Amino acid sequence: MKSPINQLTRIALFVCAYTLQAEPPASIAIEKPDFPNCTVLNQDAQALKFYDDLIQDQLVAINFVFSCCKTVCPVTQFTFSQLQESLKDQNLQNVRLISVSVDPKRDTPARLKKWSQEFGAGSNWTFITGERATIHQLLKQLQVFTPDINDHPSF
Repeated sequence: MKSPINQLTRIALFVCAYTLQAEPPASIAIEKPDFPNCTVLNQDAQALKFYDDLIQDQLVAINFVFSCCKTVCPVTQFTFSQLQESLKDQNLQNVRLISVSVDPKRDTPARLKKWSQEFGAGSNWTFITGERATIHQLLKQLQVFTPDINDHPSF
């Protein structure tokens, strides 16, 4: 099985190519990744299945953030807000943006809701949190888990 990080990179490249209305490079093989299907909470405290409700049959871009971050996370979210606007400008609102919190202890749905509003998140941008054990398992399955949230990947 190929690394989920490589699969996420392929999806991100595909989303970028799709956004630019171009074909992904021929050397990039787009494969259906094997995503976990655990129950998570969105910024509206709605329980969702990660794969069934957020990923399946969708074009997605995923990043990993936490709302208390004062360094890269706000920059990453600003970049996602710019991507959201670019998608809207090009009438490509079928691309789903997903921000997964690496700090489920502090990032409650209410806190993520406030943060999503600060970045102007629209209906195609979902912020994810949940039970600590569930989120940690999700991050491990996606091969982006780190015990120190400050060391998390931002892509």
